[in-house]
Amino acid sequence: MHHYKNPCEYPYEAFIQRAVEEYFYETGFALIEGKEKGYTDIVTRNHSGREWFVEVKGKTSDPGLDFKTAIGQIAGRIDREDANYAIAVPKTTAYIKQVQQLSPYFRKQNNLHFIFVDESGHVEIVNPETEM
Repeated sequence: MHHYKNPCEYPYEAFIQRAVEEYFYETGFALIEGKEKGYTDIVTRNHSGREWFVEVKGKTSDPGLDFKTAIGQIAGRIDREDANYAIAVPKTTAYIKQVQQLSPYFRKQNNLHFIFVDESGHVEIVNPETEM
């Protein structure tokens, strides 16, 4: 269980995490808990065994640093070709700019998706091949 220092409202991390968890649940994925989850914020699996590993970040005083931290966290988890890896962030100019600065080659090589959550809780998944 996460303990957040900011409220569960947009654009803070608790809001982003809840929106992403609800999205995966509604699309047929089960949330994985406990030891199997490891240190990743969200791990999901559907009936066919497809998995997502997601790091979540929200609004902070230094989105650049937090984005780079998320890259390091998810990079440490990438160990299979048959899973999806993602970083979930609020759909703000600051985080869109961070994603645009990341190498498309890196995104493709690591099957790295980005999940943007807007203020209404709408989830948009950007796949590794999508130009930013």
